[in-house]
Amino acid sequence: MQTVTHIIKVNDEIKIKDRIMNKKFKAFTLAETLVTLMIIGVIAAITIPTLKENSDKDANIALLKKANSTAGNMFADLRAKYGPAPYWTYNNQRVFQTGQDATARALYSTSLSLAGNSLPAGYSAMNLKGEALGQSTEINGTKTDFTKPLITADGMMWFPSQGHANCSGTNKRCGLLAVDVNGAKKPNRMGVDIFVFNITPDGVVALDVDDCNNLSGAGYGCAKKLLVDPDALNFIYE
Repeated sequence: MQTVTHIIKVNDEIKIKDRIMNKKFKAFTLAETLVTLMIIGVIAAITIPTLKENSDKDANIALLKKANSTAGNMFADLRAKYGPAPYWTYNNQRVFQTGQDATARALYSTSLSLAGNSLPAGYSAMNLKGEALGQSTEINGTKTDFTKPLITADGMMWFPSQGHANCSGTNKRCGLLAVDVNGAKKPNRMGVDIFVFNITPDGVVALDVDDCNNLSGAGYGCAKKLLVDPDALNFIYE
C-alpha cells in the first residue's frame, strides 16, 4: 500500500513539473520595451535638470549665509581693532573715501583668511540681466572693481568697492562688498552666485535695492530678498 501511495505522489509531482514546463509565460515585446525606455528617458530629461537647479540653488543659499556671516565677523574684528567704521585707516590712509578701494582691500586682507588675490583665468561676471561686471561697475551709485578679488580660503571671491567719505549719504554707506560665493565656478551671475553687501557704520547688511523682481533687473538687491525668503528668486530658475 505504501508503495502505491509513493508511486501516486511521484506521479503527481511529475505532472506538476510538466505543467510548469509547458506553461507559456507572456513576455514584453521589443516594441513595448523600447516604448518603456523612451518614457523613462523623457521623464529623466525633464526632472534631472530641475533637480540639479534646485540643488545648485540650495547650495548657493547656504554659501550666501556663510558669506553673510564671514562679512559680519570681519566687520566686528576690524571695529574691535580700529574703532568705528567711518574712522578706519590703513597705512595712514582713510579707508572709506572715493577712490580708496585698494586701501579697503588691504585692510580687509588683515582680517579675512586669504588664499590669493589674482583673478582666475577666464573669469567673467555679469549682473542678473546679463550685462558684464567689469573694472568700474556702478552698483547703486558706488563703483566696484570686479577684476581685483580677495580670494578666501573657502574659495569665495570678494570685491570691495570704493568708499564714501565718513560713511556719508542717506543710507550711511561706507562702501560695498560684493562676493562670488562659489568662486570661479559658473554661472558667476548676480542673484545666483554673486551677491552684494552694504558696509554701514553699524555693520554689514545685504544691499537693499529693489532691482531683483524679474530677469530685467540688475539683481544687486537679490541677497536681501534671498536671506529673507529662500524661494524669492525662483523666477531665475523657471
